[in-house]
Amino acid sequence: MRATRLWPVVAVALAGVLLVSAPSGQTEAQWRESATTTVTGPRSDVFEMSATASGSQVDLTNLSRRQSADLDVRSTTVTRVDAGDTNDLLARASLVYTSGQGACGGTTQSTYWAARSAGQITAGTTYTRPQGAVAGATLAPGAGRVLCPTLSLPYPATAAGERDPYLAHAGRAVDITTVVRQTSKPPATWTSTQRTTTTRFSIGTPAPTSPAGASPCRSEVSGGQGSGSVGRLAFGWPLASTTATTPTPAMAGGWEVLVRPVAGSWRSLGPLDASARLSGPLLGSDLGPVGATRELVLRGYPFAGDRARYVESDWLVRATNDSAGRNDRFVCTGVIPNPDQGQVNLP
Repeated sequence: MRATRLWPVVAVALAGVLLVSAPSGQTEAQWRESATTTVTGPRSDVFEMSATASGSQVDLTNLSRRQSADLDVRSTTVTRVDAGDTNDLLARASLVYTSGQGACGGTTQSTYWAARSAGQITAGTTYTRPQGAVAGATLAPGAGRVLCPTLSLPYPATAAGERDPYLAHAGRAVDITTVVRQTSKPPATWTSTQRTTTTRFSIGTPAPTSPAGASPCRSEVSGGQGSGSVGRLAFGWPLASTTATTPTPAMAGGWEVLVRPVAGSWRSLGPLDASARLSGPLLGSDLGPVGATRELVLRGYPFAGDRARYVESDWLVRATNDSAGRNDRFVCTGVIPNPDQGQVNLP
């Protein structure tokens, strides 16, 4: 589509030349006094807008130097970043567009278009906006405006409301594709070129952490005879206070305990159910030779069958195989910060 180019009309008064007959019969030129205007040349104007995605917002600019314009969102499409994911994020979410001069979520933002209510979003479906100007959504000549496509989830502003989105949807992301243009103020009927931008909405995956007020490593007397002991790893997720067995659909691939020689390579000690917040018993002999110190870590997997995307605990446990004879002993020796904590290959 070609840009609408506007050319101003310039009226200029010039000094006129009057020809009169002289007495000798010759024709002489005489000047008639009139106003004069210096002309620097006409300037064109383009009725266009720019649209740039910046994080979760779209930055808009009216490129016209003379014409105000109305913001005109044409359509929206929501797609899953992981097309095969079956998490119910979209089934719970609603989609609202806000517009204003400040950042998304700020006090200068106001509702522009309530695009879809909860339960009305189907991944990959394009929804068009009923056309018409929205009061207040104006771009002055050369001015900018911020457009915010926002997914909202029905969780309350409480401690449970802070925790539950992670339990249900951690690690999930969707892309929101917006088609937008600007239209002229009446009576003009100009429209700019349509711009297409894509913003991303994602729910992070917090690192598993130490249980509130406790160590993540526990040594317990084993159930057999003698003086043996087993180890257990305890953790809080998504909050330090969430330490009891809790349904966690977001962690579809469950949890896993891994062990390595200090600064060596990891190997698995076995999986945990997604709802678990305490590992099964770990044997000293699982760690390696007697006297060997090993590091243990916890990983969580949001996607079933996928070990390339995970979140790692913010701690490393150090433990020793202190077995003697038939007494298998797992001894916790320390907890240190994990330099590799957090998300890997997750949004």
